[in-house]
Amino acid sequence: MVECMADAGFEMRFDGVVSFIVDDPGPQVGEFDAAMNRCEQTVGAAHPLPRRLTREEAYRVKLEVAECLRRQGYDIPQAPSLEAFLESWDRGPWDPYRYVSVPPQRWAELNRVCPQF
Repeated sequence: MVECMADAGFEMRFDGVVSFIVDDPGPQVGEFDAAMNRCEQTVGAAHPLPRRLTREEAYRVKLEVAECLRRQGYDIPQAPSLEAFLESWDRGPWDPYRYVSVPPQRWAELNRVCPQF
């Protein structure tokens, strides 16, 4: 599914458990839905379907990721308010991973422990 959606121009990640994670396609939602339908038919319904997080859900997930990164010893600044997060959405909302710098060999492990969504 990830490869099929990438071929259609949409980035998708598998959460490593049961779901696919996609960013809000914004004004391309029609194209995204059409690509999802094509990929579902191509790949098959045996694979879990992605669920787009609402912006509010994305904020809550980012808060959880920030806390996870802090537990791993990273200095992550205080998150903006929900309102500020939502207002920044089109410019690229706050992401705690922006404050993390790790060598490539540590990146995969850190993403397993504190998944980016």
